[in-house]
Amino acid sequence: FYQAELSQKDPVHDTVVELNKKIKAKKGVWGTFATKTFSLPNAMVYHDCSVVGEIVKVEAGGRTLHTAEGECLQNVDAVVFSTGYKNAVSFLPDELKQTDPRSLYKHMFHPKYRDKIVWIGWARPNFGSQFPIMEMQARLFALICKGELTLPAPAEMEKVTCIDRSTYLEQFEDNAYRVRSLVDYHRYMDNMASLLGCEPPLWQYFFLHPRIWLRIVYGAIQSTQFRLRGPGNKESLARELLMKLPVSKPTHIVKAGFKGRVIYALRALIPKFRSFGFKGS
Repeated sequence: FYQAELSQKDPVHDTVVELNKKIKAKKGVWGTFATKTFSLPNAMVYHDCSVVGEIVKVEAGGRTLHTAEGECLQNVDAVVFSTGYKNAVSFLPDELKQTDPRSLYKHMFHPKYRDKIVWIGWARPNFGSQFPIMEMQARLFALICKGELTLPAPAEMEKVTCIDRSTYLEQFEDNAYRVRSLVDYHRYMDNMASLLGCEPPLWQYFFLHPRIWLRIVYGAIQSTQFRLRGPGNKESLARELLMKLPVSKPTHIVKAGFKGRVIYALRALIPKFRSFGFKGS
């Protein structure tokens, strides 16, 4: 999988691939979150920066560090800690000041207070921008305020919250425990779209507007497709913007993803296709 990507003749690109190979999450890159910058691989290629494992022991006043992999780093000049941050909203009552996003329905609504208060922006995507998520959250809350949608009963809210929490803890492992707002961008956005009724009509566009479909599926990670239909839709503008998106190059990842989509589509349409020996990942 990774070896197929080591053919770009670009040292920075290859360094990114090597960094991804070190991910230990069970689900690979989908079990962690992205650092949305090339500063690190650039520093590694051009400025002698190196990446080490988790620091588990400090000696000699910080001059010697030991990693979880057994590596010993000596003559260290300085150690900079980027820790100490916590979620806290001072104006809230004490019981809500440090609310765990994973205890909220869709990382937004407290089952006790329901639509009397809403947390918007407490769902951080593993990949992609946080702003489209906040837009979807705002759209949902607006419909609730207008009376066009209602929240489920408290018991159902807690049930759904428990399922979502278990899903993300299983997917992201330690990262999910550490970054309590961490969610899967596509899973979260698609779920929000189903609540809003604005899921993109992928099958319709696959057959009737294949060029737009291509940009929805293999264009940039964004949210324009969620304006094609449903409340607040702007179909003409959404189509225009989608057509301006670049399409991913046919890398190994793109080819594998396209093959998977074809297989799963055939499985859905032709049950007997399951007997052909294809197994989902």
